[in-house]
Amino acid sequence: MKKRTINLVIVVLYISGAVLAQAQSAITVTVNGKEIQVPHTHAPNSVGGLTITTNDVLKFIANTVRTELLAKCVEASGITVPDEVLAHCVELYFSVGGIGDEQAHYIRDKMRPIIEALNDVVVGKLDKDQAYERHLKDKITREEWARWVTGYTNKSMVEQLERIVPRSVADMKQQTQASLRKDIEIWLLLEQVAGEPEPVRQEIEALYRKLYPTGEPPLADVEQNIAMQIVNQHKRKRIAQWWETQIAKATIELPPQYQSAKELIQVPPVQPFLPGPVVDHLHKTMLTNQPNKQLGHSK
Repeated sequence: MKKRTINLVIVVLYISGAVLAQAQSAITVTVNGKEIQVPHTHAPNSVGGLTITTNDVLKFIANTVRTELLAKCVEASGITVPDEVLAHCVELYFSVGGIGDEQAHYIRDKMRPIIEALNDVVVGKLDKDQAYERHLKDKITREEWARWVTGYTNKSMVEQLERIVPRSVADMKQQTQASLRKDIEIWLLLEQVAGEPEPVRQEIEALYRKLYPTGEPPLADVEQNIAMQIVNQHKRKRIAQWWETQIAKATIELPPQYQSAKELIQVPPVQPFLPGPVVDHLHKTMLTNQPNKQLGHSK
């Protein structure tokens, strides 16, 4: 998880620049009367060896719309995450990942030559190939460099990048809070929607016979796992039914060439991944205290 978290931070830094670079030219979608700009960087093209297909655009549009709908559902549900709960979840998240100042320094060291090369190009007007040879030849590939230099096209953007590169694990935790809060809110929302279904004995026995027609291993040895499978099936079904209702109530307007994104929008959401200790903490502190307004499900 440590390597994944570090790489994710670096990828997010790139994406933030790419979005800023192309924000002046965007695809407009409308969700319940609210216009949302999907950055043009996701329009079909090839950027620095990174081919972005029409299907990629459809996925990003769908994700943008789904995120907006889920945010409104969270708001309607009355779900809030207290600052003290969020702070503890952030600590748990970083503890599980083994992320500390050493990793923050690693990210900063890896980003420093990229920022120096970007400054040479956008401020010093150095040829991008020369900047790569000077700063990055043995550090990243030319394809990776092409994405950075395409995403960050002026001095103010490079300065912004330098400001958001973490100097310490405290910086990383601060930057993580907003996104983790949203993930927790959606996790809690879908947990409420799904409820706590309990499988009946007939369901357990039927699935056991399907999975283990020979009768081995004995039902007692696998009953708990089978019950969990049934519970998860019921939860997915409840979430799918609820999401179908949300889509039916929503007004979604897409550009004519991107109408097929609606099929992706209809795919039921899944709970964001949260480490086990974070989930345990939420069960202890949140699930018994949250209101259950208009979630489309009664326990």
